[in-house]
Amino acid sequence: MTYEELREEAKRQGYRLVALDSREKLLPCTCGNKRRTHFDTWEGGKWTYMLTCTKCGKTAKGHSVSEANRNWNEMIKTEMSK
Repeated sequence: MTYEELREEAKRQGYRLVALDSREKLLPCTCGNKRRTHFDTWEGGKWTYMLTCTKCGKTAKGHSVSEANRNWNEMIKTEMSK
C-alpha cells in the first residue's frame, strides 16, 4: 500500500495522517542542574516561551516551545565547547 492509498483510506474512515512531533531532549545546564521552569509571556505582540534554570538562572527564549528548546540546547553546547 502506498502513502497516497493509505491517506485516502484514512480520509474515507474519518482520520488524517500527521507527522510525529520530533522533540529534542533538553541538555542539562552547565551548572549541573536538570530542572528548568517554563514560562510563556506576551512580549511585543507575540507569545514568547522561556526556559530558566532553577539553580543558576540561565534563560533561553523562543517564539515556540520547540524554538526555545533548540535555543537552550545551542546555548548549553556553546558553553560546553568553551
